[in-house]
Amino acid sequence: MTKPILALLLLTLPAFAVPQNGPFEPKAKPQSLPLKELNWTAPKDDTQPIRIPLAGGQQLEIAPAPKNKKPKDADPLTLICVKDAEGKLLGKTTNDFDISPGFGGAFSGDFNGDGKPDFLIVINSGGCGLAGDLFGLSFLISSKTGYSGSSIDTFGWEPADLVRFTKDGPACLVETRLVGNGDEKTKDGKDHNFWVYQLHRLDGATPKLDNTVAPGFPKWVWYSNKERHAETDLLTAQQKAKLLAEEMKEVSGSR
Repeated sequence: MTKPILALLLLTLPAFAVPQNGPFEPKAKPQSLPLKELNWTAPKDDTQPIRIPLAGGQQLEIAPAPKNKKPKDADPLTLICVKDAEGKLLGKTTNDFDISPGFGGAFSGDFNGDGKPDFLIVINSGGCGLAGDLFGLSFLISSKTGYSGSSIDTFGWEPADLVRFTKDGPACLVETRLVGNGDEKTKDGKDHNFWVYQLHRLDGATPKLDNTVAPGFPKWVWYSNKERHAETDLLTAQQKAKLLAEEMKEVSGSR
């Protein structure tokens, strides 16, 4: 499907109409990571940061990003920091989306297995239609010197997207993308969109794309008005690889 048609789909399809697709059959889902949702209080107005107290006097601060003198479309809208009890910066990252009204909560968990809390901040895009199901996930993962930050955009985020496939395996984020067939001819000759699922392992300083953690990834599921979980055969393996490479190149170039 051409990008203009894909963009129209994002703008017009109600988010509540999205079927419950996914890379796993309902009875074959991997173990979800333990997450603790952090309590927070809304600030008095949109210009003020959200401040969340942490153990040991540390603080998580989520604030509107400073405005650039020459703003660009790709400028992040939110700045996220971890500070110690004296206000010293321990780590930071940015998020593409605005905390007002899109703030979806903050969570802690030990993602990299070092015994220290790591943090996940969730912000909704605030878009219309299917685009309203797009989220920016910002990770602050503990390291020897503080926290390393990075962000990933994904569709339809829920806590069950943070998983562990084996007892001793790495924690992973299951990322969801929406990809059209573009100029590639499908098996039935029609244009289609596909949910594409990829794995990002969380056992390092930042999330790392690694589709070798579990078999069957990246996984392509046909997007249609029906619940689906199986790998689609509407595209060949070569077509999928080409389309995904183009998608990842475009995303990388937009940041």
